Amino acid sequence: MTLSHIAFAQENYTLTIDGKTFDMSLEKKYELKINGQDAIVKLSQKETLTFDHEKFSFQYPKKFSITRSKIDKEIEQIMLMNSLGSGVLIQVYSTMDPAAFKTILLNEVIKESVSYGADKSSRTIKRTISSGEKLEVKEVTLDYKGDKSMYEIASHSNEKDEGIIMLTINSAAGDKDFDGKQVIDMFWNTFKAKK
Repeated sequence: MTLSHIAFAQENYTLTIDGKTFDMSLEKKYELKINGQDAIVKLSQKETLTFDHEKFSFQYPKKFSITRSKIDKEIEQIMLMNSLGSGVLIQVYSTMDPAAFKTILLNEVIKESVSYGADKSSRTIKRTISSGEKLEVKEVTLDYKGDKSMYEIASHSNEKDEGIIMLTINSAAGDKDFDGKQVIDMFWNTFKAKK
């Protein structure tokens, strides 16, 4: 079995067939010979990807990259942000229910804008997530000389002494940041908590 690529590209992926590994790039065509027969192979990525965590899952557009980090031994952070600072931040707490920290986290994120003079308005809304639960979401809008940004924060817990905080940030609220709005809408529409 042989594999040869038709176009040169940076080959960041591997394809293993019957124990043989081949370097490949996304969206590039390769010629594959199996038992003397020629075949064209192309490795593609779906437009919508799924992030699957042991506590939850959600979908997001492929143009976003997820970063995961441990900010403490009991706190994992997952982020999807674009270059304008819009996206989703999730913190997973393994030893405490973080519901009481929602306001603290949100205030920490917006404090610089508020101290700079942005007008702040807030309200509480309800969101029903894909797994059926209704979440109480605090929505804050900041307005500085007509430039608006919107923040939404919620928490979820199925277990005692653990839980999740979800924060969405649309740093250019309105139609100015379509990618940010798209990932935020997709997150809220597909977020599913696991039991």
